[in-house]
Amino acid sequence: MVIQTYNEITYQSCTPDDALDTDTFQYYDGSLEFDQSLTIAVPLTIQGINYYFSDGDNGVQCQRGMAFEILVRHGNGLPPSLNQPSPPPYIEPPAQSPPVKINGGSLALNNKASVGGTDT
Repeated sequence: MVIQTYNEITYQSCTPDDALDTDTFQYYDGSLEFDQSLTIAVPLTIQGINYYFSDGDNGVQCQRGMAFEILVRHGNGLPPSLNQPSPPPYIEPPAQSPPVKINGGSLALNNKASVGGTDT
C-alpha cells in the first residue's frame, strides 16, 4: 500500500494510523500477492510538498527508506503527449481456419459457408 500525505508528522511516523482523512490517502491495487512488482498511479494535484511512503510490514518498509517527498508546483498542465486518453488494451484477434481445397481446386477459408448452394 502506498500512503500519500501532506502532513509531515504522519510522514515522519511512517504510519497513517493517526492521520486525518483530509490530508492522507491510501492507494492500494487490491492484490494480496507479496514479492510482486506493483505500480500505482498517484495524482500530483495539490501544490506544495507531497509525502509518500510504503505502509508495508506495518511501516517497517518506510522506516528502512521506502519513503520520499515531491515538491509540486503550479504548471501548465499535461504535455500533449500525456493529455490524451489511454489506448484500449490489445485484444488478440480470433484465429482463422487455414485455407482448404474445395471442389474445383480453388482455395477457400474453412468457415463452414456453403459454396454454390451446397455444403462442402
